[in-house]
Amino acid sequence: MINDLAKIIEKISHKKLNVKLNSKTPDERCIWADNSKAKKVLRFVPKTNIENGLKLTITQLKNKN
Repeated sequence: MINDLAKIIEKISHKKLNVKLNSKTPDERCIWADNSKAKKVLRFVPKTNIENGLKLTITQLKNKN
């Protein structure tokens, strides 16, 4: 999952990332999210997928500098 996110960010930013994984830091095997309760209780429906959300975030960060 981390490598997938890095690839998406590289694609959007047109920059190569140097990803270093640390075995002492938890990885995606123990970090997960489930929005099914939000969907059920709040009727939450995401409007933006991860790639578009990252694209918007990167664009905003670039415009701040």
